[in-house]
Amino acid sequence: MYNVLKLPEDLDTAIRILERVSSKANGEDLQAIEAHIRTLRLRRGDKFPVVFDIPFESISEGPISLAEIPSRRYRFIDARSLADGARLRVLDFEALPEKRYVAMSYVWRGIPPPKGTEPGPTLAIEGASNADPISIDILQIACRATLHMNCNLLWIDGFCIKQGDDDDKAWQIQRMYSIYQHCHACLILPGGLSRLVRLDEETSWVRRAWTLQEALAPSRCEVLYSWTDGPCCLQAIFPAYVDVIVPGRAAMSNMRQLLDISIRGEYYITTLNGDMSSERYPIRLLVNGTEDSVHLHSLIGALDLQGTDGAPSAIWRAAVMRTAYRPVDMVFSIMGLFGVDLDPSKYTASDRTLALVDMMRKLLAKGGRAEWLAIVPQITPGKDLSVLPIIPKPSASGSGLVISEEIGEINASRAAGGLIWWLRNTPRGSIDAEGFLTITAPAISVTRIPVQSDGVPTETHEVKFQDYQGNPWTLAPNPRGCGPYAAKIGNKQNYLSGAYGTWIDKRSVMVMLVDDGYQGGLRILGYAAVVEELTQLPGWKDKVLRLK
Repeated sequence: MYNVLKLPEDLDTAIRILERVSSKANGEDLQAIEAHIRTLRLRRGDKFPVVFDIPFESISEGPISLAEIPSRRYRFIDARSLADGARLRVLDFEALPEKRYVAMSYVWRGIPPPKGTEPGPTLAIEGASNADPISIDILQIACRATLHMNCNLLWIDGFCIKQGDDDDKAWQIQRMYSIYQHCHACLILPGGLSRLVRLDEETSWVRRAWTLQEALAPSRCEVLYSWTDGPCCLQAIFPAYVDVIVPGRAAMSNMRQLLDISIRGEYYITTLNGDMSSERYPIRLLVNGTEDSVHLHSLIGALDLQGTDGAPSAIWRAAVMRTAYRPVDMVFSIMGLFGVDLDPSKYTASDRTLALVDMMRKLLAKGGRAEWLAIVPQITPGKDLSVLPIIPKPSASGSGLVISEEIGEINASRAAGGLIWWLRNTPRGSIDAEGFLTITAPAISVTRIPVQSDGVPTETHEVKFQDYQGNPWTLAPNPRGCGPYAAKIGNKQNYLSGAYGTWIDKRSVMVMLVDDGYQGGLRILGYAAVVEELTQLPGWKDKVLRLK
């Protein structure tokens, strides 16, 4: 199935070839070649210096500290040494050994062991006080999964980033996208590192900010979970194959296959002989059905649309509904997906808005579109930055929440509902030094119609459309050119997944409702999906809009 080097003579030949090539290389090319040589030597069983090395029996004696090792290096766990119960060894590289390591995706605050059970030996990392204790047993299983995928190196942020070193942390965050992009595979542990979860257990993995990049950047993602049966196939609309890692304890399946099954939320089991179970089983470990529909659909949309015009819209939608321990991580966790490079050392943990505006400015400056507009139109626009919806508040664990003055605290995914479209032809523009977004779009004056407590309009105006909050509006062309305005910002386009089927969306045009709100600028009030015929009525004219 995989074209890998297995025989000793294959490894010897590959190492000799790379050594000859390295004699003619320099700079970053030389560093990359040397990284590949070291990984091949590790697979061959060669011994060479490591930056951290302790006996297996000492792992749980106290917090593990990486304070004395060099900063600004790529670090990896020696998977074979740990899987064999020998030693915990950390190796470092000047360049990424591309496609020769597995990168892990997990939540720092996951699912604790069931009450009344003995958790077993754990370890802690100095500087990672907001993370769960790490089960040594689970870590060993992850190493076995790494070896199963023909890799000897495992990247885990807790171990491979110096948690107490701000300089190293900023350097690593700036390269996080590259780390996941160039891994052989990403190994996902949705329930965290305290224990493996079953397929029917709910986790917060899909609601966490960093896991979006970890799902989109790699070329391959595998989910590791608790499994007591043998190899088989999970069957729904599409199949997912169960690859047993530890018999009677753990297996892994492809992430995308599990996401497709999660659309239905249940599966049958098909044995290797082709027999299918009569019983259906629930699946919740990545997403929990209707509870996480916005996360499920936006992630599938982003996966399907990778490399196409619709990908940025799906990424924005997925990102703004997730939460992180540090507010600014909402930006750092997606900047690489957009090809934007921000220096994390220039921002504080709470500088989310500043970092967002800087990222948006860079996106537009290189010819991008304002594809963050109307990504979740059901959610009230933000107070400080109305071009985005209210963003879930920071959280070390759990689901994302949004705060709205009108309806109080609500769950982001419940408020958003299922969104399985992206917005085509959003406007281009620019963002000035004050953070105002300037775009040009067809616009017309409108008036919001007051309603009684029973929802019936109090005036006799003809209702032309309703916004996503259910408010009725009518067109009100005004020769003085004053607001509020409805501005056309794009057309809805369905996601590509065959699991969704096809349909005709009569209200395919998205309009943005704006009014005076900031000095010298406008504020977004909300959005409405309208019929194409509405935008063909008299009164629409191109207008320059300055928004914040």
